[in-house]
Amino acid sequence: LAAEANIQIADLMKLLKNEPRSADYYKMALDLKPNDSLLRMKYARTLDKLGQYDDAVVQYNAALANSKGDMEVLYALERIYLKKLAQTPSDAELNANIGAIKQAQGDFESALSYYGKAEQINPTNVNTRLNVGTLFQQKRDYLKALKSYDSVLTLYPDNVQANLYKAQAYSEMGNKKGALELYKKVLSLDPA
Repeated sequence: LAAEANIQIADLMKLLKNEPRSADYYKMALDLKPNDSLLRMKYARTLDKLGQYDDAVVQYNAALANSKGDMEVLYALERIYLKKLAQTPSDAELNANIGAIKQAQGDFESALSYYGKAEQINPTNVNTRLNVGTLFQQKRDYLKALKSYDSVLTLYPDNVQANLYKAQAYSEMGNKKGALELYKKVLSLDPA
C-alpha cells in the first residue's frame, strides 16, 4: 500500500513538473517494490529527464534484465550511451555497450562496427569478444563465432561463458560430441 501511495505522489509530482520530487517518490516506491519493471522504467525515465544519466542507465539496465529486450529500454540506453560516446569517443566500454544494444535490435552490421571500435581501443576485453561470437552465432556464421570464442579460450581456457557458447555453437552445427564434451567441462567449472 505504501508503494502505491508513493507511486501516486510521484506521478502527481511529475504532472506538476516537479521532476526531482517525482524521482524521490519513485525511488521510495522502488525500494518497496524492487521487482516492478514498470515502476523501474518510470524512475529511469525521470532520472534520464533530469540528466542523471549514470543513475538512469543503472535503472534502464535493471528494467531490461527483467523485460528481456524491451525496445523502449534499448532505445533509451542507446540514446544515453551515444551522448556519452560523443563526449568520450575512445571509451571501449561505451562502444561495446552500443554494440550490444545494436545486436539486441538486430542491427548486426552496426553492432560489429561498434564492437570493432571497442576491440581497437581495448583488444583484451573478454566480454566484447564473447559478444562478437554470439553475434556471429546469431547470424549462423559458426566458424567466425568459434574463432571469437577460441580467442578467449586461448587466454582463459576455463572461461565458463566462452566454453558454454562454444558448446552451443557446436550443438547448432550438429557436432554433438564436441558439444557434449564442452557441456561437461562447463559443468565441472561451474556445477551450479
